[in-house]
Amino acid sequence: MSNEADTARLLAGTEVFGGLEPRELEAVARVAVPRHWDRGEVIFREGDRGDTCYLLRTGAVVLTREHQDGRMVALAELRAGALFGELAMFRGETRSATAEAIEATTSVALLAGDVQRLIRRNPGLSLKLLAALAERVSRTNERLLQQSFQTVAGRVASALLAQTIARQAEGA
Repeated sequence: MSNEADTARLLAGTEVFGGLEPRELEAVARVAVPRHWDRGEVIFREGDRGDTCYLLRTGAVVLTREHQDGRMVALAELRAGALFGELAMFRGETRSATAEAIEATTSVALLAGDVQRLIRRNPGLSLKLLAALAERVSRTNERLLQQSFQTVAGRVASALLAQTIARQAEGA
């Protein structure tokens, strides 16, 4: 299988790009740039300008954020198939977290300019990407509401249930 076909398959497995047609996935895969980091290498730092998102092929990345009191707080550990930094494709703002490879890691990078050129050539692509990002915002809002109104025990139970459902779906 070609590298482009492999990248298209990887993109299809993401929430943001999963709704695209094969030809659209192939167009995005053509502009993807391979990247590699060794264990301990920083991909970007909180506060850096962002214009690239990354899709992990292998390895693992931890996202951290500095707390007001100076402590580092781990936000997430990402593995193969995870997409991160995707808002940089559209907003060009500063990074809200630091991303560091915690083992040898490979990915593909999608530069904002390349993705925006694809969107200008294919406006239907923008509608699909907007729909996927809107779905993410909706789920985030739902989680925030649950956290606001549930007790700690209720939040733990909801998180465990969500993990159980996700694991069952992976095994199906």
